[in-house]
Amino acid sequence: MTSLSNGNYVVISPDWDNGASADAGAVTWANGNIGSSGEVTSANSLVGVTANDRIGSLGVTSLGNGGYVVNSPQWSDGSIVFAGAVSWANGITGLVGEVTAANSLVGTRSGDSVGDGGVFLVGNGNYLVVSSLWNNGAIESAGAVSFGRGSIGIFGPITALNSVRGSEAHRGNSLVSAYDASRDTLIVGQPAANLVSLFKTDLLFKSGFEQE
Repeated sequence: MTSLSNGNYVVISPDWDNGASADAGAVTWANGNIGSSGEVTSANSLVGVTANDRIGSLGVTSLGNGGYVVNSPQWSDGSIVFAGAVSWANGITGLVGEVTAANSLVGTRSGDSVGDGGVFLVGNGNYLVVSSLWNNGAIESAGAVSFGRGSIGIFGPITALNSVRGSEAHRGNSLVSAYDASRDTLIVGQPAANLVSLFKTDLLFKSGFEQE
């Protein structure tokens, strides 16, 4: 269980079975004053639909505004196994239904495992999603660091508009990042490529290179 800053809470059940789909997983929001009761369903919880989706398996991160982020790197998008998903939720109403690209940051290739490196709070109530195994096209395990606004979240696939993406194969676990709250800027270092990237106000700039 994770407590939220507004007094509400969420219950994490990564081993929950969705019918015949074993360990699909579920994360259930509850009002801190009245709690929650009854069976876990897609009507009251964020759920997986495929066996071993294990929604919430890497935990829930509480944001300072009462919202929260659910990390599910084992989520599969149909035949795209272990695509991974990180879902933002409003802390007043919660998030219910199936995990999709409409409500989560998701991988698009098998083994992308979005969120495998963790979710981290940064200044101004925002957060970072680290995906060390994410595949940048044909560049396997290049990795990515994605920037999410704590007030609105981040949805859809990893792109240049929401993430700094690695450029060297199998070096996603070497990406290092920091956030300058005063300048609202994400800085990501790629030691293998001798490159430092800056992400500011939804635009990505690479030092020494043209803007993508």
